[in-house]
This record gives sequence, C-alpha cells and structure tokens, in this order.
Amino acid sequence: MSEHLPATVAPAQLECPKCKVIINYFDTKNSSFFVCPACRTFFEAQGLLPARIINGFKKSLNARLPLLVGMTGTLFGDEYRVVGAMVKKEARNSAQWVEYVLLQQATGATAQLAVYEGHWMFIQPTDKQYAVTTPPAPDNTVTLTPC
Repeated sequence: MSEHLPATVAPAQLECPKCKVIINYFDTKNSSFFVCPACRTFFEAQGLLPARIINGFKKSLNARLPLLVGMTGTLFGDEYRVVGAMVKKEARNSAQWVEYVLLQQATGATAQLAVYEGHWMFIQPTDKQYAVTTPPAPDNTVTLTPC
C-alpha cells in the first residue's frame, strides 16, 4: 500500500471467548471468524449468538506481517483498509505466504493482497466469466476465453 492514511472508521470490538482480550475489527458486515492475537484461539462470532471456539493454533508460523489489521493505504488510487490477515503454509513443504483481505472504504468492495518471498499480488473479483476452450497442453497451460 503506497501510503499510510489516518484511520477514518472506529473499529468494532468483541471479546475473545477464551482469554477475554478485546479484539478490534473493521469489516462488521462480513466478519464472522476471528483469531485472538493473545491466546491464538480460532473462533466464530455472529451477531448476538455466543462465540463458538473452533480450535487453537499450537504452532506459530514464522512470518512477520508487514501490514497489520486496521492499517489503511492507497492502491491504484483507491483507499483500502486491511480487515484480515492470514498466514498460510503448504502442508508438505516449508513454503508459506501471507494473504490480506482489503476493504475499499468508499464502496465496501473487497480485494486480496498476497505476499510470498517479497513478491506482491493484488486480486479483485470480476463479473467476467471465462471458459477453458482447449485441453491442457504438455506444459499444463490452457486457453481461457470470455463467455
């Protein structure tokens, strides 16, 4: 994200069902799964229903997060807020990466920003539909054409 902008929206808050730490979050419309930063409990919380603990993370992945939930910045002229961060890892090797969920402040649209070994990728949803029009080539490439 190209710059750090001042926070314009106060975060919503909820309490971790295990350790009672207060957790801030910004996407009140779509947020229902949370991880407590203090005790690493993974839980679901929806509306006024009691929070449901799913599990805890026993092992901490070796990742430094360059962006934190709540930060804001500008990408391609649009202001976004980081509303989620996930460290992901391959099951059978050491590859791991970070995926961020971004919320566009003005429209409520979401995007994804991922980083792997210093390489960043920005992904947005599209209304376009594509179809595979050729079988995979020997190098596993395919041809996609708009529907």
